[in-house]
Amino acid sequence: MASAVASSFRKASDEQRMAMADKSAGAALPWYFIALTKDTSPADRSNNNIEIKKMRNIFKEIIFCLIFIFIGLFGFIGSSFAVCPDQKPSGMIYCNDFEDWTGDADTTPTYPFGTNYPSYWTQHEAVTHIISSCDVGGVSWTSSSGSYFQLHNAYDGAVDPCLGDTGHVGTYNQFGMGAVPYGNNTDFRIMDFIHYGAGDRELFVRFKIRMDPLYKSTTYWVNGTGSPVACIYPHLKLLRFYTGGGGDGIVLYYNGCAANTFNIVFTGEVAWSRNTSAGGSDLMDGNWHTISWWIRLQDTAGSGYGSTKLWIDAADENADTPEGSYANLPFTATDDEFTYGYFLNNFSADYPTGNLRFGLDDIELWDSMPSADIIDIIPPAAPSGLIVI
Repeated sequence: MASAVASSFRKASDEQRMAMADKSAGAALPWYFIALTKDTSPADRSNNNIEIKKMRNIFKEIIFCLIFIFIGLFGFIGSSFAVCPDQKPSGMIYCNDFEDWTGDADTTPTYPFGTNYPSYWTQHEAVTHIISSCDVGGVSWTSSSGSYFQLHNAYDGAVDPCLGDTGHVGTYNQFGMGAVPYGNNTDFRIMDFIHYGAGDRELFVRFKIRMDPLYKSTTYWVNGTGSPVACIYPHLKLLRFYTGGGGDGIVLYYNGCAANTFNIVFTGEVAWSRNTSAGGSDLMDGNWHTISWWIRLQDTAGSGYGSTKLWIDAADENADTPEGSYANLPFTATDDEFTYGYFLNNFSADYPTGNLRFGLDDIELWDSMPSADIIDIIPPAAPSGLIVI
């Protein structure tokens, strides 16, 4: 409308322009035309036409600047929120940030966890939920990035309002098993990417975790027999990778409460344990923290040993000193494989007698140490749905 009026205004004679301006009385023409034509002499109106054109160009520039500012802002927000890229960089074999959540684990395209057993699946769906936020017990739970994260409660003595069900110490957050009857909707299998025949079996995992501040309370814990204990070594199985057959595997235990330390343990015929602190991070402060863990099974035939490193809240694992670093650790067999992983498996010592929630988000799995963070490799996706005028 404004451009049509402006075109008529430019083609009119000086007298016609004055008549149009007077007739409009500010109703039909834009304010800047009225300002430059009303109460002016014919000698000035030629210069006013030039000023009108300049102002129109200025308005166009302002509009385009606003559009590009919006695009830039949208792109920045998208890159800071997006963890998993549309195209995985070299070395990344898996990534899940729960952002395609449909409200149902059975229909979410990339839902990562799965099992062979219906009873496990029933428990998994009851004690873990993918949510966007929940305020409970004086704690506000929101995602580490994006809109969604997984929430779990290890206490089974009461209904959790965030879950709509009672919790449990076992999540059955099993991933990387391949095609299973329940869950793991992408059929992702670790052994398709990391296996004995390829030489080194090297694995790097990075994920975000948030622990309920109540974790370090010393007032509501019991041991395996139900007797009250002070919470010192609850031995939460934070993450476990099974290797080979049977119960062999390498486990990352977290000892919260007074200890705030980790144990890296290999279970099997040859068992060992290595202890490391959480560095300067307090994992029980109620904030999100990043855990990065590297494991390598040596490729030398008959060697039967490996190496592992652990970082807490590292900005760059290649540059930052790990909280724990160990080499030449014994393994039970020379052909051990990483068969599948298991987040928040259970406790192996003390158990809570009150609500104890955990948040899990932004899971990355690599077949070697990544050379850079994802955000440095993959540019943010361009925003969609914008209309350029």
